[in-house]
Amino acid sequence: MNLLVFCYSFLNALPLFSKLTLDGEEFIFERIQAKQLPDLEKKKELLEHLISEIPGVRANNALLRPNPPLLVIRDRVNAYALRHKVSGIHWEEAVEQLQSSPRLKGMNTCMEIDRLIFITVRRANEMVVEHLGVDEKRLVNLLTWFVSWDLKNNQPKLTVDFSCTFVESVWIA
Repeated sequence: MNLLVFCYSFLNALPLFSKLTLDGEEFIFERIQAKQLPDLEKKKELLEHLISEIPGVRANNALLRPNPPLLVIRDRVNAYALRHKVSGIHWEEAVEQLQSSPRLKGMNTCMEIDRLIFITVRRANEMVVEHLGVDEKRLVNLLTWFVSWDLKNNQPKLTVDFSCTFVESVWIA
């Protein structure tokens, strides 16, 4: 079997997201439809621009961390984008977990973490709009927001300070 056939077989066997570890760093392959490649390219350009524009910038004390695709491989109908694996989940999933998980409901009621996540992601979005000078409606459909989450214990990763509580990081993909 030649290398090209092997790569094609490997990529077609990938689920929607597949993990990969290289030199101790974790990555994921995200499978997307080939027709979404123009949007992915726009997203990559925005995220790479953000990396140079907002190093160390924080939204409500959460560190903003762009996560652009590092590599895109394409076949006839699909494309596979390689990205760093983040220690977080989509912000809407985080809010849903906080509102529906019996274990997290009590903590959420006391600390209003769902509100904190919403406000933090909204502020991060506003900051990205300001830094890039782009239309907010365009960003809503283009960028995806992830918040710090302890995946092993299925709970938010928060920093509790004397003055406030905040989400550790917000990833932009």
